[in-house]
Amino acid sequence: MCQTEIDAGGELTEDDEGTRRCCEETNQCIDECLGPNPNYTPPKGSRGSVEMFYPILRDLRAGLGPVATERLRLELHDYVNGVGRQQRVRQGPYLPDPWYHFQIRSADVGVIPSITQNEYAMEFELPDSVRYHEAVEEIVQECTKITILLNDVLSLQKEFVSSSSSYRTAPVSHSPKRRQ
Repeated sequence: MCQTEIDAGGELTEDDEGTRRCCEETNQCIDECLGPNPNYTPPKGSRGSVEMFYPILRDLRAGLGPVATERLRLELHDYVNGVGRQQRVRQGPYLPDPWYHFQIRSADVGVIPSITQNEYAMEFELPDSVRYHEAVEEIVQECTKITILLNDVLSLQKEFVSSSSSYRTAPVSHSPKRRQ
């Protein structure tokens, strides 16, 4: 997947068109592997990061039931599209307000697909009535916030060196460049 290539300092950090193509390739891979007619053969010329995702998704699909497979397909699309959206916001003239920052980071931090991956690892499938229960959704949102903050703290030193160093929670919260 393209997150590392797109994130601060990656080869696609400043490449909107490359990011768009990478997200499209990754979304295609997700649909081919987790959609109704699985195909686990990457197209010729695929990025290495996308190509290596095919066998991973093949193995995940083999261990998930149909409900969890479709849930993972949708969650991964949200994740990939969130990475692209974050890049566009990061390149804009203003930093987002902290609440919008949390909203867009919630889609690209990877917590939500990880829940379904845990179902695979633990060899069970949550019914939608449990997974999308209001109490579980609240727990997921709080875990997402904690993960965003932890990710931002752990990435801060690396990203101060890069051009997008101000696109983390602490700088976004206190920046004069922020849109009011």
